[in-house]
Amino acid sequence: MDAFPVERLRLMDGKVAQKYVTLDENNKWVELWDDPTQEVKELLDDMKENLEYEFLLQEDAEEPLNPEALKLQKKLDESLTQGAIINIDYGRNGPAWRKDQPAIRHFGDHAGRKEIEALDLPHSDLLRGYYNPGNVDITADVNFGPLIAQARKDGLNASLEGSQREFLLAVGTRDLAKQYHEALKSAPSWDDYSSLSQALYGFAKVMGEYHSPFYSTVLTKGIDRGALQFKQITDEDNRQLDTPHVLIDVGKPNTAITITLPEKTLNLA
Repeated sequence: MDAFPVERLRLMDGKVAQKYVTLDENNKWVELWDDPTQEVKELLDDMKENLEYEFLLQEDAEEPLNPEALKLQKKLDESLTQGAIINIDYGRNGPAWRKDQPAIRHFGDHAGRKEIEALDLPHSDLLRGYYNPGNVDITADVNFGPLIAQARKDGLNASLEGSQREFLLAVGTRDLAKQYHEALKSAPSWDDYSSLSQALYGFAKVMGEYHSPFYSTVLTKGIDRGALQFKQITDEDNRQLDTPHVLIDVGKPNTAITITLPEKTLNLA
């Protein structure tokens, strides 16, 4: 969802304003606030009247509006006869704004860096991304609220809403992690141990994100929620599964390396 372009909105003196990007008289990129486009006005009205969803805005914060994500949600809803739509992305169920912060951010401007640095722009300036098209990922968090509202209007049920961590626990990922943890005790080779430990590390990393930036929804049609067999999250699910340590004795130069695994020892020349 966050791959779609977004409109950046806020309130100014109680009225909806939209941010635009243009070139000034010196052919340099600038951002400015003005009245919203007709498309944005109609979308805000449509969400309020037809989806019964109020798109909340603030005076001191930008909120990303994602029209294309809403269109995609509607297409998916109409295409689905029976089944589930799983959405996981940066964001939350509700406004994604951060006070006095831009609604967008960018990553990966390594390509073309010399040309950008020659412009003497502040490193934190988001305008840097505009000077490096095709090499910068400009993105924004997703407000899942309108998507959930659209799905419900289209006859779907929100069978699960929550963080990515809550979703993974609900679908039984911890049980799989326990299997990995047990398998580590009898890993027959370094490759097996490495593969299992990396998977377990990934699980531990995600489960440790109590304030995960990722939000998730499971939107269903023609399926009883009970049939999905989501697990109830318990205190046991919040306990970490630590990866057993590996002892590596490198010894002297040009000698064999000894790797000690639980109950197993491998000699690698």
